[in-house]
Amino acid sequence: MVPDSERNVTDGGTVELEEERLYRIVRRAVGDAIRAALGTLVLLGFALVLISLGARIALATAEPAGVAFGGFLVVLALVFAASVLDLV
Repeated sequence: MVPDSERNVTDGGTVELEEERLYRIVRRAVGDAIRAALGTLVLLGFALVLISLGARIALATAEPAGVAFGGFLVVLALVFAASVLDLV
C-alpha cells in the first residue's frame, strides 16, 4: 500500500504516482523483462544443443541402445524447450 504522503488523489478518486516512483517501477519492470527474455534464449540454446547431440548420437550409432539414447535426448530436449516456452 502506498502511504498517503506518496500519492495524490484526483477528483475522480484515481491515484497518481509521483513521476520518480513511476520511473523506478517501469525501469525495474523493463529490466526484469529483458532478463527473462535473455534467460529464455539461453535455455532454448541449451535445448538446441541437446537436440543436435541426441540426433548425432542416434544417427552415428548402429547399435539399438545408442539410437534409443539419442532419441531419448531429442525427446527430452523438445520437452525442455516446450517447458521453457510455457507450452507444457
